[in-house]
Amino acid sequence: MKADGTIVARKLHKSFGSHEVLRGIDLSVAAGEISCIIGPSGSGKSTLLRCVNGLETVDRGVLRVNGEDFGYVEKDNAYHAVRPQRLAEQRSRVGMVFQQFNLFPNMTAEDNVMSGPVLVKKIDRKLARERAQELLAQVGLAG
Repeated sequence: MKADGTIVARKLHKSFGSHEVLRGIDLSVAAGEISCIIGPSGSGKSTLLRCVNGLETVDRGVLRVNGEDFGYVEKDNAYHAVRPQRLAEQRSRVGMVFQQFNLFPNMTAEDNVMSGPVLVKKIDRKLARERAQELLAQVGLAG
């Protein structure tokens, strides 16, 4: 698996019941590229991001994250959903900030930054703390 940071979507479709939210979305975002998804409320921005993160599945189309099919595998000229364990592994390499993000109020900012690496990626707490301190310093929150 090549962790190159790319996102490629081709002809993505997603519906909730009879309401089609994504209608043939094409998108390419290169590693290191900064992109914005802009549109009115209800236009599918969050649904697209939830598909990229694996929180939603696509109905049709191709979605590749970091160079690999995301959430499904092509076999015998058909797409099949991956096992839940495989999807969890894929999702562990994708980050997302929710619209209504909140820190856990019972934890320090450092503990909040450390929680993902420690709980999801099983990174050693000491290493996670060092990295959290570096990241907090980058945004002016050292100490």
